[in-house]
Parts: sequence; structure tokens; C-alpha cells
Amino acid sequence: MQGNTIMPGLDDYPRRTESTSVADAQGLMDFARAKGIGYLSMWAIQRDNGGCPGTTGSNTCSGLAQNTWDFTHTLAPYTGQ
Repeated sequence: MQGNTIMPGLDDYPRRTESTSVADAQGLMDFARAKGIGYLSMWAIQRDNGGCPGTTGSNTCSGLAQNTWDFTHTLAPYTGQ
């Protein structure tokens, strides 16, 4: 079984230059469905809110302008293969 895990928003390590958007989460879900990926997961679910747009490395928000639980709502319909 293979799975994929994403971290929502602006990354925290090492250079804080990567970003995962809600659209990226949707793309991952589409890929997982097409390829038969067993599971999808999210690292640091407490970051699934837009409480600190532009902030990198936060443990409490994504750093993106987003609604609370946007990543969760995007990935929730996935049930694996």
C-alpha cells in the first residue's frame, strides 16, 4: 500500500520556500484516485486555517489566505482504493 501526506500551507523547513495550496490538495486527490493510492493524510492538521496569511513556519496556521478546514474538506471525500 502506498500513501501520500501533505503539509498545508507555507513550509517550515529548511528554507521556508515551498507552499501547498488547497488546489494542490485537490490535484493530489485526483492523482491518488487515478493511480490507486491507498491513503491520503495531512501533517499538522492544526495548521488547516488561514489565521496568519504570509507567515511561514507557524505551528497553528497555514500561512495562506484560506477558510478553516479547507484542506480537510478537500481531502475528506477520498476513501482510498
